[in-house]
Amino acid sequence: MTGFRDAVHHLAMPASQQVEYLRSIGTAPSADELALEFDDVKHLCPDDPAAMTLSERIDALLEAMSGPGPVWHTDSLATSAQWAEVRTLAADLLHLLG
Repeated sequence: MTGFRDAVHHLAMPASQQVEYLRSIGTAPSADELALEFDDVKHLCPDDPAAMTLSERIDALLEAMSGPGPVWHTDSLATSAQWAEVRTLAADLLHLLG
């Protein structure tokens, strides 16, 4: 579950920390790595109804954001309401996971 928790943690970080993380792994100014990491490990979500619901909500929101557009630039991490919602859901999921 470490990979799952790490991906959720990256989604829950404040926008400035997300940008720094993306720079550190060499994908900035693209923000899509945050979604790709989650997509790679979402199947590892614990078999807990509340966790699964939050995971599915995060996945649905990221899916709704998919496609080309400014939302996938690191600048949008601090300004997009969609990214703010992703962070909130991810923080809730992290809290639930303990």
